[in-house]
Amino acid sequence: MAFEFLDHTGDSAVRLVAADAAGLVEEAARALLALYVGESVALEGARSGPASTEAERPITLETPDPESLLVDFLSELIWRFDSEGFLCREVEVRDVVFGAPSRLDARLRGEFYDAGRHEVLTEVKAATYHGLCVEPTADGLRADMVFDL
Repeated sequence: MAFEFLDHTGDSAVRLVAADAAGLVEEAARALLALYVGESVALEGARSGPASTEAERPITLETPDPESLLVDFLSELIWRFDSEGFLCREVEVRDVVFGAPSRLDARLRGEFYDAGRHEVLTEVKAATYHGLCVEPTADGLRADMVFDL
């Protein structure tokens, strides 16, 4: 499982690679966290130790297709950061189906933004459908997507 940022004019493009749908959702959350606070922090994930402001949030989504599920999922994470300062560090996927329809039931784990511990590097406006396509690969799934900055 991995994510990698791609060259893109004006916005930020990322390639997500995972063995399965749950992994793709997890990588999408890590990529967004990396945009907010940097790749080194995002790659630490849950291994970074307890934060003083730990939090959990449930999330349940149902969409017509896998692409919409990724966009809606990331839009929810962006909204949670904008509205309450929640930084998602880990996604516990309970159930995910990529199909028609697609659905996700998960628990988000993370912490609240703290200016003493975090430096926000980028303002993310939205996850977009621009060029988004979830594709099967020999090793699982791949998705390229663009974040509007």
